Amino acid sequence: MKKKKRLFLFAAYDHEGIIDDSTIYYVGELSKIGDVVYFQDNEVAKSELEKISSLVLFAQAERHGEYDFGSHKRSYLWARDNNLLDNYDWTYMVNDSVYGPLFPLLPVLEKLEISNANVVGMTYAARKKVPHIQSWFIGVSNKISTSEWFNTFMASIVKQKKKDNTIRLYEIGLSALCREKGFDFVPVAIIRRRWHRTYTNPEYLFKKGVPFFKKSAFTYRDGVAGRQVLYILNNTQPNLQEVIIRNAERVYGKDNVCNALTKNIFRIFYRNIRHTVKKIFRKRKK
Repeated sequence: MKKKKRLFLFAAYDHEGIIDDSTIYYVGELSKIGDVVYFQDNEVAKSELEKISSLVLFAQAERHGEYDFGSHKRSYLWARDNNLLDNYDWTYMVNDSVYGPLFPLLPVLEKLEISNANVVGMTYAARKKVPHIQSWFIGVSNKISTSEWFNTFMASIVKQKKKDNTIRLYEIGLSALCREKGFDFVPVAIIRRRWHRTYTNPEYLFKKGVPFFKKSAFTYRDGVAGRQVLYILNNTQPNLQEVIIRNAERVYGKDNVCNALTKNIFRIFYRNIRHTVKKIFRKRKK
């Protein structure tokens, strides 16, 4: 059986301008099952890029302010201009907003790739008005990645004044364009109820077979998903667990991570009450 050739366009950002161990782990796991082109949306020292030089085809960093799709655009254009796109059965756009993979990724992708779909991903937000594959992990077949219309879409990505515009035009827009061109979607998990389920219910996605969880689950709305994060970590290999906690403490602060992962029933009770009260006030303001 012919092996699937995969190209991963990896978008990264770090407020301190480094390439963290959690990112190195993710890129390393991708490099075992495909080729990686890496672009980081901030200035990064050459010594930082050298950390992943053996894991990627190409790595570059510069501040462009176009969010993840701006990095995907640059990686895609590099691959296109080097005549590489035809070499791959699948091109994936992924970013560092998640921790993982928490368990082997290859079987997950193989299951997606043997479907009849040409667009696959980890999570599908099944909203009535704007259903879409969530862009933190989305894959398109060679039929799409080498098409003229996809090239036009990727090349047209520009900086937007608001992040919401980026989501509407590029994340939601890509799914809408693929649907318009007649391509079906196959995700690992479908999010039907709440828009932010990737943040509020990571345990649900983990049990559905999604080998990642959102980094912001540590602090989203006072760390209300902390118990679920702790469940995932307890079912993750120890070395990866350590990498995840170190990154979370650096990015979100030790106190916030401690609050999220607490086993103290009184602290959990207080946190949940505080979250509920804030939720009620938000609804009243609307």
